[in-house]
Amino acid sequence: MYSAELKILDRNTVQYMVDQMQEATNSLSAEVSMKQEALQSKEQQLEEAHQKIKELQQLLGK
Repeated sequence: MYSAELKILDRNTVQYMVDQMQEATNSLSAEVSMKQEALQSKEQQLEEAHQKIKELQQLLGK
């Protein structure tokens, strides 16, 4: 027979698994956010470098 204790154990196991998956999701979300910030920073640096190149080309008369 299926006892009340096993039902509670199953419910607790499912809750634990859900909690673990939520922690993993939160961790991955934080990692994605950090990588997006790094990418935005690199894009800004690249844009600044392109602008500097244009300015130097104008000074050289190209």
